Amino acid sequence: MRGLAMASGKSPAVTRADLAAEIRRYAPPNVLITDDLTKLLETTARFVEQGGTLALEARPDPPLALDKIGMLMRPGPDLVDLLGLTATLSK
Repeated sequence: MRGLAMASGKSPAVTRADLAAEIRRYAPPNVLITDDLTKLLETTARFVEQGGTLALEARPDPPLALDKIGMLMRPGPDLVDLLGLTATLSK
């Protein structure tokens, strides 16, 4: 964060707040914004603001088969749901 703050000419606190706000506003093109994506972004933004340990877990259900790998390379369904991504924040 200090490096990003130095590059932007802002204080680390302002840089953290700006980055967290940007994460919360993130809306990838051609991707469905779901509650799961919103939760993932919110947890990531809180990590930027507060620090701690951010754990990302992928548990696709059903498991991602080889014939579906191409879905990762092009915009389409929400990848958070496709990969079963979750984020947890701990202090």
